Amino acid sequence: MTYDQLAKIAASFGLRDSMVHIWAYSLHIGHGYGLPIEYSHSRPGLPDQIRPYVFEFYLDLYVREILQHAGPSKGARRSLRNWTDLGTLHNAIRGYSEFKAKCDLDIWTTMHRIGHQQLPHFDRSSAAYFGRYWSLYKRGRLSNIVFNALGLTAEDYFLLAGATQALFMRNYEVALMPQLAMLGLDSSAVAARVAAISGTPKLLRNRCALDARYDSSWDYTPNPIVVKPLIQLRSDAPDRLTCPRPSLLGKRLLAGLFYDLADADGFAQAYGEAFEELVGDCFSHLTGKATAERPAPYFVGKMQHHGSDWLLRDTSTSLFVECKTMRIPVPARLAADPGDLESGLARLAKAVVQNYRNILDATSGRAGIRLPDGAIYSLIVTLEDWILFSHKSVDALTGLVKKELEARGMDRDLQERYPFSIVCYAALPEVVDSISEHGLRIFTEKSSHRFKGYLFPQFLKDAELSKDGATASMFDREWEDLMGRLNSRFPTASIT
Repeated sequence: MTYDQLAKIAASFGLRDSMVHIWAYSLHIGHGYGLPIEYSHSRPGLPDQIRPYVFEFYLDLYVREILQHAGPSKGARRSLRNWTDLGTLHNAIRGYSEFKAKCDLDIWTTMHRIGHQQLPHFDRSSAAYFGRYWSLYKRGRLSNIVFNALGLTAEDYFLLAGATQALFMRNYEVALMPQLAMLGLDSSAVAARVAAISGTPKLLRNRCALDARYDSSWDYTPNPIVVKPLIQLRSDAPDRLTCPRPSLLGKRLLAGLFYDLADADGFAQAYGEAFEELVGDCFSHLTGKATAERPAPYFVGKMQHHGSDWLLRDTSTSLFVECKTMRIPVPARLAADPGDLESGLARLAKAVVQNYRNILDATSGRAGIRLPDGAIYSLIVTLEDWILFSHKSVDALTGLVKKELEARGMDRDLQERYPFSIVCYAALPEVVDSISEHGLRIFTEKSSHRFKGYLFPQFLKDAELSKDGATASMFDREWEDLMGRLNSRFPTASIT
């Protein structure tokens, strides 16, 4: 399968017609919704079922290729509603992907790319996902920055986000501005937010062309609907927007808010401080023998040091915790060129070494902290998931930490003495519940060779250290608090 052959197949579909069907498949595959009666396949009891063959990352590729090549729906020869036509496009995309994959003999690079392509779809834009970001942005200084930058309070922005998501979970095409007027928010501020997440087919097509690669990384390259998930398909009705992938809309509104605020004055510091507090909220649910505290600042000579963001201790183990809001860069996720992954992981390696400096200050007595006699571990909590599960990324990070230790004149064996782990904030409640049940000894298991490269949720499951506790539902409770206010102003809203 050549790319010209794939493009020719994609060109035989209609643009608007295809977006409608991708929307229906998105709800069916990602959220378990039934398909409308018009679809002659994939209903219970029928032999042709889409879910065993098509996953959400394929839907992203459908959108990308249809956007680039499809024409008007009137007169189109194929439709994604038809099982045979759907299979033709799917097999063409899969065939070209497999053909290009043969050019890459590095299995670990391929696994790294697959992880970043597919695993984010398991972190769905659910009530818990909304609650996670609401609990971050509602905090004092960060909330003020949201208002100054967007002209909306943090609460109003999240009401807008919840209403927008709810509308597109019910309809593939919505006259969005008139619907959002029901919220009673500043119309110019709302219009600016809608403009930031919507685009014309031409704009999205041009973005595809800029980001395109026709090597082994073809199917992993950036997709413009991640940034602009709403598409203006009707020039005669510009208020009517189409959303073929509602799950990407939720992520753009919440995780993507970072990019809308990144250049605002004071954002970086307020964002970091809010995240540190958020991690502390999670640790406040600890029960059992482990306790959490924020270490006090201390002086080394005339220089003030702040140490780790959090310190957890039980009777025999200490855990130094550093919180980081930085994200893995796109080139590192793609790993298309030699050195891209290592360059992207360099900042994370510096964070690991920074925490080793904090640990050394504590063990030498400079920080004025009394530690129990026993093992010491380092934990870096990232707001976004870096998805470090393959040997490619784990080995690269370990090597970078070693180089950074050497560059700073520190003992390069610190990794063995004080093993470090990385966990994303979405998984932290599960980790906290496990600590409450089993103590900090879970990090002894995590640092063993057997679990090298395991993401925390899978590690806890395979090591039989999982525990369902109160912390796991903290994000749902955060969203329920805001949901009541949304329903009073926008009664049809719900996030599922």
